[in-house]
Amino acid sequence: MSHPAPAPGPTARSRARVVILVVDFVLVLFPPLQWAIAPGPASLWYYVLACTLVTLSLFVLWALRDRPTFASLDDDVDAEGGTR
Repeated sequence: MSHPAPAPGPTARSRARVVILVVDFVLVLFPPLQWAIAPGPASLWYYVLACTLVTLSLFVLWALRDRPTFASLDDDVDAEGGTR
């Protein structure tokens, strides 16, 4: 009787994605506090900078996505060359 392989633990990519999402979440929620403390042009620059950083992080998240490997693509092909 064979036992299933244990599930892999979190990878560096998955940890990086979580960190990026938490930082983005904090940046998005911080403007009301920033506006209350420093009204005026400082809050506008915070908003512009935060939006730019969150937008750039979307590209980083896209680059950190899980891509299928060639080995996993080969699993979908049977011995005759057809797909399952």
